[in-house]
Order: sequence, then C-alpha cells, then structure tokens
Amino acid sequence: MPSLQCAAQLVRVAPVMRHAAALMRVALRPRLGVLARFAGCAHLAAALCTQAYATDDASWPQKPIKIIVAFSPGGIADISARLVANRLAERLRGSVVIENRAGAGGVIGAELVSRAPADGYTLLATSISHTINPWMYRSLSYDTRRDFAAIAMIADAPNVLAVHSGLALTSVREYIEFARAHPHALTYASSGIGTSTHLSGALFASMAGIDLVHVPYRSGGPAVAELLSGQVQSAFSPTTTILAHARAGRVRVLAVTTANRYAGEPDLPTIAESGLPGYEVSAWSGLFAPAHTPRIIIERLASDLSAILMEPAVRDNLLAQGAQPARRVTGEFDAFVASELEKWRAVVVANKMNAE
Repeated sequence: MPSLQCAAQLVRVAPVMRHAAALMRVALRPRLGVLARFAGCAHLAAALCTQAYATDDASWPQKPIKIIVAFSPGGIADISARLVANRLAERLRGSVVIENRAGAGGVIGAELVSRAPADGYTLLATSISHTINPWMYRSLSYDTRRDFAAIAMIADAPNVLAVHSGLALTSVREYIEFARAHPHALTYASSGIGTSTHLSGALFASMAGIDLVHVPYRSGGPAVAELLSGQVQSAFSPTTTILAHARAGRVRVLAVTTANRYAGEPDLPTIAESGLPGYEVSAWSGLFAPAHTPRIIIERLASDLSAILMEPAVRDNLLAQGAQPARRVTGEFDAFVASELEKWRAVVVANKMNAE
C-alpha cells in the first residue's frame, strides 16, 4: 500500500492528483478491502494537501515583495504606494520594495505584472488609467479583469473644476449655463489625452449636455500655467496643482469631481451636489496582484492595508498630497473597477478617443 509514498509527495499538487487517479482505478475493482484503503488514502490526501497549502501560505512572505508602480515617481500611484509600503513591510515582518516601470499611461507596468508568477511577490500599483487604457489602446497584451486580482484601493484623489479669475462664473450651474449659451466656445485644459483630467471634462460635458473645447497639454503644470495666463478659460486639474493658485485669487475653483467632499478642502462642494447629480471622477490609486494569486494572500494584504489606511499619520500624508484614504478592498474594490471600466468605455467610445 503506497500510503507513505503518497504522503511524501503531497507538497506538490500534481503528484497527489496522479496518485488519487491511480487509486480511483483500483477502487473500481469490486473488492471492499481495496475500497476501504482507497477511502482512507483519499482522506489522507485531502488533509495533507490542505495542510501543504496552509503551510505555504502561512510562511509567506519568505522573500522581498516587489510593488511595480506603473508611473514615474511623484504621482499619486507612486506616492501612495511608497506611503503604505514601509508600514506593510512592518506588518508582514518582511521587505517591500518599490520599482517604477512607467510608460504608455501605465500599460508597461501592468504588462509586467500580468506575466508575473501568481505567488504574492509581485504586485501592481496603478491608477484610474488601469480602467481607461483598455479602451484607449486596441492591442493590450493583458485583460484588466481577467489577468489581475483586486487587493485594495488606497487613495481617493479628486480633480477640481477651476476657471480663470476673469471669467465671471462662481458655480457649476453657472458654468453649465454659460456653456449652453456659448456652444463650442468654452475651453478646458487637461494634462493630456486619455488622462483623468481629460475624461473628467469629457464626462462632465456628456452628462451636462454641453459642448466644451478640450485643450490637452503634456502634463498638469503647463495646463495650469495656461489657465493662469488666460489662454484657456477653465481646467480640470488635481488639487495639488491648483489650490495654491486659488487661495491667491488667481483662479476660482468651482467644485471637486469626487462623490464626496475632499477632507483637505471641506468647503468645496462636489460637482454632483452643485448641479450635476451622479457625476463622479476619482483619480484613484490601488493595488493589484496577478490573477490566481492565493486568496489567503490577497485577504492578508487587504486586511493589512485597510488597517494601515486608518492610521492618522497615513491619512495626513495623503491629504498633503491631495488625496484621502479609500479603503475599498477585495470584492468591493473589484466591483468598483468593473464599474469604472464600463463608465470609461462609454466615454471613450462616445468621444472617439484613441491613444494609438
């Protein structure tokens, strides 16, 4: 009876399955003794296999965890990943390292992680672009839903709708009324085609039923500079690049794009409460793993990140960067990603956007 040999091989799944199949063939013989032995070994196989998985998952991590940030240093995906990485390393009693692999709006980093082993040692830190890129690029080598497991949304970062100080508009309603009265005349700047600031404006125009003229720039800095000079009349911009100018009276911020008010500027209303119900855009950041990463690892990471994001120091650091803790984890985050994919598909298709 090869019971001891069976137990010795149960660290690997394949040998267990081959042995169980062999025993099944034996069990088909009409001998009660063999059937009894098969039942006993099958029970042992299941128990030891479960134990092997539990042991492997419980011992994780045994080497450094690498977080691939799909953008250059300095953006919200990078800042939020670095902010939680040190605390995550402490909680896991291991090492967490950051590696920036920027390019194509987050596509290059996502491609690398989609091909990585699903063992919990390679993770992806990315942003809202993760749900925009499938519609902007026709030839992605990965599937956003199929090839990644959602772990946690880390940061919820609003954009703002701002107007030049010389434009006598003080609310979202006035902005919409002005655009309706002057079709194809009101311009808005963004940090580039396919960015969250671009799609913030495109979604706004679609929901409000107005025509806005999009003026894309290569980054947020030039977009704000052109707003300050009056070359464009309005802009959708991250809070970090615009609020200081608003406090100096050089621009006027009308509202934030997120569903809830931004804790860093609680007096600013949301676009949704200011005349466009249902409008919501967050330049969020989140953490993903390759698909089929063991669920126990996903849940451990999600639990630790949820606890980290409740820490006052982490909250204060995020607020200083124009964001706030999100704390959507696993299933809730996955459902959010699905809704974002559908929302941006509709906007990209309706506006015939293409990054290629």
